[in-house]
Amino acid sequence: MPTLTQNHVRLVLVTVAVLSAAALTAILLQDRGTVPVGLWSLLVGALAVAGVLLPLVAAATPLSRPSSVAPAVLLFLATTAHATFLDEQLSGFPVDWLCTMGVVVALAGTVVLLFNALGLRRERSETRSRLS
Repeated sequence: MPTLTQNHVRLVLVTVAVLSAAALTAILLQDRGTVPVGLWSLLVGALAVAGVLLPLVAAATPLSRPSSVAPAVLLFLATTAHATFLDEQLSGFPVDWLCTMGVVVALAGTVVLLFNALGLRRERSETRSRLS
């Protein structure tokens, strides 16, 4: 069964970070509407940290191992940050498209990475039981 390599994981993490950075740029260029300033800055900060910073840090460190659950957790955080801006009050034309793509890529990556990591753990435990 073909498994994911670390380069596959890094590619998904960097793709989510690029989509997040583009969405963040579009969000900062548009008007915040009726959203309170404190809430707006919190949501933008969450997208910056969970969508851009954490995936880039994970891609540059050993956290991007396909046998680890950590990249799936980070992608789930990015999915949540993107999904926040799918509300009509918070998004406009480019933001909703970018956030929708971010949610799709991050959610698909989360599911694939989670099943891959759990499958690799199951294979390792079966191999250990055969050897003993």
